[in-house]
Amino acid sequence: MRERKWLGILAVGVVVLVLGGGGYALVRHEYRADKDRRDLADLTRGSPWPRAELRVPAELPRGGRSGHVDGGGFEVSYPVDRGGPASISYAIRRVDERGGPEWEVSCGAVNIVTCTDAGDGSTVLAERDTGNSRARTGVYRIADGRAYVAWVEGTRPELVDRLRRAVTQLRPLTDTELLDLIRPDGYRTDWS
Repeated sequence: MRERKWLGILAVGVVVLVLGGGGYALVRHEYRADKDRRDLADLTRGSPWPRAELRVPAELPRGGRSGHVDGGGFEVSYPVDRGGPASISYAIRRVDERGGPEWEVSCGAVNIVTCTDAGDGSTVLAERDTGNSRARTGVYRIADGRAYVAWVEGTRPELVDRLRRAVTQLRPLTDTELLDLIRPDGYRTDWS
């Protein structure tokens, strides 16, 4: 009889622990989901475009990447090769009054850059190493009233096809992917 009493108490204790742990996990999950929503809203507040319209290169790797969103647009950096030091920078920018990407060198600056029409609306840029700029190889494409830009540091003509794919073969991001891409470690909004 005494054993049954202890077994009953033990069973009730196990049930309380399981229900309490499950309740805690549920509350923790909801807290985390709320924090993620607040952080995403805060980190994308200055974007010139809705989150649903932000696109990334289809070949964007899962690791080694980072990004940010601000009033100038959306920018992502990711490795050219797995674990390698060189990186591709990709951005969605506004189109400026010249008809090119905002914050980029103008194709009219012939002493600094050589621009080549690559077809399909893409322009290849070969920037020279000058007193106020470093050599870069880039591609941009104007579409949907936006400039899609990809570049690498240095003279890298062997990467032009890859840069063209980066601005033409795009995919949307889920909110979770976007947050993973743009939220720095330890990020806290004012209210989280």
